[in-house]
Amino acid sequence: MRWILFTGFIISILLFLGGSSGQSDDVVGPWAIRGDQPIAGDFNGDMVKDDVGVFRPSERNWYFDYFRDGTTDRKIGPWGNRGDLPIAGDFDSDGSANDIAVFRPSDRGWYFDYDANGDTNKVIKPWGLQDDLPIAGDFDNDGYYDDVGVFRPSETKWYFDFDATGNTDKEIAHWGWSGDLPIPNAADFEGFGDYDNDIGVFRPSVKHWFFDFNANGNTDHDFIWGWPGDLPIAGDFDRDGWSNDIGVFRPSERKWYYKYLYLGKSLPGMTGGMSPGYINS
Repeated sequence: MRWILFTGFIISILLFLGGSSGQSDDVVGPWAIRGDQPIAGDFNGDMVKDDVGVFRPSERNWYFDYFRDGTTDRKIGPWGNRGDLPIAGDFDSDGSANDIAVFRPSDRGWYFDYDANGDTNKVIKPWGLQDDLPIAGDFDNDGYYDDVGVFRPSETKWYFDFDATGNTDKEIAHWGWSGDLPIPNAADFEGFGDYDNDIGVFRPSVKHWFFDFNANGNTDHDFIWGWPGDLPIAGDFDRDGWSNDIGVFRPSERKWYYKYLYLGKSLPGMTGGMSPGYINS
């Protein structure tokens, strides 16, 4: 009986902290509902990627929470279709990551809405396959967050389209597993302050995160945090000038958990510097 009570106490503590192996730095919510798909960016135009949003397929509407305080600051829509997969970036290359886009598996098309106002400003298709999972970032290192990419679980490969033109400019293989969830927005996880070109995945089956600095197919850092069912995002949630933090939307609780990171250093509860290919071992 005592063992059961003790076990229950430990599980409760872990739930409060947001997962195993490491405490969450912030928890917000409830905000959003089950079925919502999370994004992160600079939706209020203050030049910091600390805002979050969701695409709600059931309504085809978008909701935005500036400063991630659990309050809806803006709503647009309907824009997009059921089945669309959302991303956010600076797709008009104006220096602000306040644009939204969707990858539509049904027609392998990409639809872009500059400034997130509910208007379609650009369409490219076909590029990608139906099972691809989209991401956005600065993969050509030109200082603009206007590139797109996909993780293809069926091949465990990544494909990148610089400037979102509908052409494959780079690919890496094999990094990741089928079932991994790519962080939909690339970031500066190593904290160099240069380009947001690092990619990562959350592996729900083992609550494990893997990071590939510079998207070259090598695992540079990994650690355990979160729970199965969590949906990952990344940004500058502690507003320290580096987009190197991660977060999750947990649909079961309608809450948001955040972990402030600097993976250039080893932090308590983390392991790092694993050998290339570790993610597939």
